[in-house]
Amino acid sequence: MKKFYSFFVCLIAVLSVQAQSQIEMAVAIPRQTTDFSHDTWNVIRNKLVDNMTNNGISSFIYSGIIVYPEIIVLNKQVVEGGMHNITILNIQLNLKTEHVITGTIFNSLTFELQGEGANLDKAVTQAINKLRSTDNQLNDFMIQSKNRILQYYQDNTNMIIQKAFSLASTNQYEAALALLSSYPASVSGCELVSKALTEVYGQYQNSMCSQKLQQARLAYSLGNYEEAVSWLQQVDIQSSCAAEARALCQRIKSSRDAEAARELAILERAYQSETELEKQRIKAVRDIAVAYFKSTPQFYYIF
Repeated sequence: MKKFYSFFVCLIAVLSVQAQSQIEMAVAIPRQTTDFSHDTWNVIRNKLVDNMTNNGISSFIYSGIIVYPEIIVLNKQVVEGGMHNITILNIQLNLKTEHVITGTIFNSLTFELQGEGANLDKAVTQAINKLRSTDNQLNDFMIQSKNRILQYYQDNTNMIIQKAFSLASTNQYEAALALLSSYPASVSGCELVSKALTEVYGQYQNSMCSQKLQQARLAYSLGNYEEAVSWLQQVDIQSSCAAEARALCQRIKSSRDAEAARELAILERAYQSETELEKQRIKAVRDIAVAYFKSTPQFYYIF
């Protein structure tokens, strides 16, 4: 268990930050936002990502911390001009940094911008393009957000752990793992979070392993040995189903499916290597966190 725990200390470092001063953030909007095209939102994302990079913040497609842009049209005029009408806009661009799972808002900033174009999207895009990614107000916003986020984690380590256990107690393991794996490695308290992550991941594996084993058995009974091996690869060797998974591996060994045998040999070597097991767990938790953020009903991540 000591090795298993030390793996999760490394895991948080891998999932959270690349340097001691960094945190990670993504850009996301509410799912019900439909006024503007993806291309328009992507213009905003690119400017924000450039600014994040310049201020020591890692940009990820999916993350527990988001920058949430909101566009409000303050005034709109359509002017006839030659072959095409021209849309003239005054807009308000609101920015917030927010924690997706806890709903905590860290910082906010508002810009008023003007733009014009052949349609609404093009007018908004022109307005947004007037905002420089190196704007001093935007720099201050990102730096303040970063500092407040780091302070938030520093001050709320126990609350985050308790919330993760609360989520896990109602079988919301994906949310619990996403919450814990987003904890910055540069913040003291990381080891406590690592221990909690070990426990929650173990609970998740025990909860899910019987379902995965059942799918593996079904695939085996139908002669789909490669599929059976694929399901067995998702059963953690320290879960309560490990012995049954190994037994099924032995039955698949006796099959004449060469590809299944090859994949099974790879799986068995992984079972014998702590390094390979750690890689599998890192990938498993990363995939769980990404899948959770990707499917969250509140936000659509822009990329």
